[in-house]
Amino acid sequence: MKKQFLAIDVGNSNVVFGFYENEILLKTFRILTEKIEDFTLNSQEKNNVFGEDFTNLKSVAIASVVPPVTEKLTNFFETNFQVKPFLVTVNSLPGIELDYKTPQTLGVDRVCNAVAAHKKFPEKNIAIFDIGTATTLDVVTKDGKFIGGMIFPGPKTSLSALISKTAQLPEIELAFPNSMIGKNTVECIQAGILFGLAFQIDGIVAELCKEFSSGILVLATGGFAELVATKSKTIAKVEQNLVLEGIRLIVNN
Repeated sequence: MKKQFLAIDVGNSNVVFGFYENEILLKTFRILTEKIEDFTLNSQEKNNVFGEDFTNLKSVAIASVVPPVTEKLTNFFETNFQVKPFLVTVNSLPGIELDYKTPQTLGVDRVCNAVAAHKKFPEKNIAIFDIGTATTLDVVTKDGKFIGGMIFPGPKTSLSALISKTAQLPEIELAFPNSMIGKNTVECIQAGILFGLAFQIDGIVAELCKEFSSGILVLATGGFAELVATKSKTIAKVEQNLVLEGIRLIVNN
């Protein structure tokens, strides 16, 4: 069996693991970030803590926006498997030029998305909506320039903020109701958050199209990408593994 490369995307809500053999993504799994924060990742747990086999690893790379989890995972792989993870930063980005005033504050997941998207669609201007705890927009030009974007609340963040300020709201599942016009409180909140986000994305894209006469390809990624894309008129493709693929491309540059 060939040795595998493991890419790890550490987000605020989830940690996603992707096992690669050369350029082929073999499998992925995810675990809640808070669970890793609570684990003691020692040698006694190494074979069952994630329910996965890490004994066939050639190398590991981590792109993280949660430093305590980065440290815990680094120690876990160094101690138990004698593999020192490569930590992805914004300092080495193949094919991408950063046109950003404060690159040191730029989330590494965003640059991984940019690297992967530009590699996959090299002749396109691209808008990437990463819909998770936060919703981020990143814009990459067809000549490989990252020109910035937006950050606004993701669906769960919006829901949590609403619930924290409002008394007597019921438990709410984040799913589209049958109609944009809610018929009860739950449906009204679902419609407001999810239709609101889909329409917000479409409105942003409409303005972007005014700046890019040659057109812009709209991609979605992140935990809520599949859901929101069902109602957005402008999201062309859902690419769930952009961060993992960006990690692979950066490490193998």
